[in-house]
Parts: sequence; structure tokens; C-alpha cells
Amino acid sequence: MRKPKCKSRYLAVLLSLFIILTMLAGCSGSAEPPVEEAVLNSVSIQEQENAADSMGEQTTIQSNENGAASENAQDSKASSDSAASPDPEASPDSDTSELEQESTGQDQSEASSSDASAGASEETEAPGLYVSPTRYEDFNADTIPAFAGNTYAVIHDNVPYFTEDEIAQAKKGAYEDYSPLDNLGRCGRAMGSIGVELMPSGSRGDIYWIHPSGWQKSSGYERSHLIAFQLAGENDNEQNLVTGTHFFNNDGMRPFEELVGDYVRESQSLVLYRVTPVFQGDELVCRGALMEAISLEDDGEDILFCVFIYNVFDPSEHTLIDYKSGRTYEGELEIAQEGMSGGISQSEQESGEVYTYIVNTRSGIFHYPDCEGVEKMSERNKQEFTGTREDALDAGYWPCPHCNP
Repeated sequence: MRKPKCKSRYLAVLLSLFIILTMLAGCSGSAEPPVEEAVLNSVSIQEQENAADSMGEQTTIQSNENGAASENAQDSKASSDSAASPDPEASPDSDTSELEQESTGQDQSEASSSDASAGASEETEAPGLYVSPTRYEDFNADTIPAFAGNTYAVIHDNVPYFTEDEIAQAKKGAYEDYSPLDNLGRCGRAMGSIGVELMPSGSRGDIYWIHPSGWQKSSGYERSHLIAFQLAGENDNEQNLVTGTHFFNNDGMRPFEELVGDYVRESQSLVLYRVTPVFQGDELVCRGALMEAISLEDDGEDILFCVFIYNVFDPSEHTLIDYKSGRTYEGELEIAQEGMSGGISQSEQESGEVYTYIVNTRSGIFHYPDCEGVEKMSERNKQEFTGTREDALDAGYWPCPHCNP
């Protein structure tokens, strides 16, 4: 009888072990989902926080306790957020895709920025299209009158070739612009809206190291600024310096530079100003320069001129220029018998007639007493000079380009 009893006890033990194992298995099965769920929720929260940081927003995350279906939905949302915002823990494939998207976005952004920049440049670009006066539609260098003894000739009825757009642009504020040197090292046009803000506060420095095209040592040349130092403060700018004579630089250009400078300083207004050297063919020394100016505040009522300044030696020096090389040689300068265009080559005053002029002591320009320039001249700069026109010239004064005394 004992053997059956042992067998039943053995079966009872086995049954108990089975029940215990079943219970343990049940406990283990019920514990795993919360752990997996907690891990998934933790990943989802981290990814969504990363997305919220990148978007600059705060996101409230709640743990999902609704089973595997909700966990899959959270995983899907986390993946979507991760695609929108780079995740440090993302897979390599995901990083590659995101970098490609960023690169594409940057390229498109840069292209858009470049297009916008180009559009803005087209709308606000300062004047600077003219390189040579021979490219002006209405100006032909061949029409410049032959040198007849005066330093300059009036061109285009003394009206500059500025366009309405150039004038409108210049009224926006002071600026200066210089053409690049050409393949022969020659200057092009220099242009600017001259205002007191461009004018120098100190003295000019050395420019001896600049050798403009055609420069020859010991030939009596001067390094001539296209836009005078007193107007724009440009010292050793090689795009603003040409080889010129004293007759061209001092006797020809300076009176007009002084006229503009005095007006700008006294009126505090802008003047649109352009100087363009005129070369023939491949010559290295310019034949002269076209000077244009218009006062902008009054549309040219005070300052308005368009003149050609001859780059020659004073006839009394008996020196001629080889414009192709810059070399000089002795000879008599041919002076044309016909007068300059505009009828200003000869003074209306008879030679030797004594007259009382009004001199601007600051600029050195002398005027007839009834000249408009005298009315606008500061009283402290006015001074009378009595003598002939030749006396005034010998004293170092220059005739006013408007009243031409």
C-alpha cells in the first residue's frame, strides 16, 4: 500500500511545481510589457523633446498605457519628428537623408539670396557704365575743336551728358566711382556725387611712386587727378591719375575744380561730377579730358558745365608730346586759327583794356562784377583786382568759365 501513496505524493509535488512555474511564467509575462512600454515611452519622449527644441516650442508628452497599438503610433510619430529635426541617436541612413535635405535647402536658399541680391544691385547700383567718352551715344571725340590757344573748349553747348537715372541716383547721397585700368594701363572715366563728406580733412600725401600710362621722368609732366584731391580726398589711387602737363592740370582743370569745391563747401549741397580722359587709338597719354558737372539741389542753376581740357604744354614752352609713348621733344605747338566752339576762345574784352574784376581769394578765379558767381560768393572771399586780363592771368588768377572775363 505504501507504493501508491508515494506515487500520489510524487504527482502532487509535480502538480505543485507546475502551478508554481505557471504562476512564475504569468508574472514574468505580465512584467515585460511595462518594461518595454517604459523604454518605448522614454525614447518617444526624448525624440519629441529634441523636435520641440529644434522648433522652438514646448511639447507636453504623456506616457502611453493603451497597449501595443498606441506604442506603434508613438513610434511612428517619433520617427516623423526625427525626420523633421536631426536626432543624435538617428540611424546613419537617416543622417544621410537629413544632410541631403539640409544641403538642398541651403542651395535653394543661397540661390534665392543670390537672385535677390542681383535684383537689388540692378535697382541700386551707382552709375559707372561709361568707360570712355567715345562710348557716349551723343559724344564724338572727333568733334573736339582743334587747340586754339585756350585751355578748354565748350562741348555740347556746355550741357553735360548725364542721364536722368544718373542724376536721380546722385541725389541719394555722395559717392565716388572709378573705372578699372584697361589692358594698356590707362584710366577710364572717374565719376562721383561730390559732397562735403568726401572732401579730405588733411593734406595730400606723396604720389611719386604712381606712374600713369605714358609717364616719362624729367619730361615736365605732372600726375594729374581726374577727380581732384580737394573734392574726393583720393591721393594715390592709380585709377584716378593720368599723365598731364601743368597747362592741363593747373591752368585747365583747376578753375573748374575750384568752382565745384567752393560751391559744395559753401552750399553743403551735392554736385554730380565726371571727368573722362580721351585717348586716341593705343596712345598712352590722353589728348585731354572731358569735364562735366551739375549742381543737384537746383538742377544746374549754380553749377553746369561740359568742357574739354587740352593736355598740351603751354605754347610758350615750345614742347610737343608724342602721345603714343609719352616722350617729349622741342617744337612749336600748332594753334588753330578758328575759335573754340561756343565762342568763348576769345575774351569779349579788348586786349590791353583795364578793368576792375572781382577775385575769389579762395579759389583764385576772377569774374566780371555782374557775374552770378559774385552774388553767391562769400563776402570774406571777395577782392577787387584792377588791370588787364593779361595782368590777372600773370597774377596767377583764372577766368570764370561762366562770364569768361
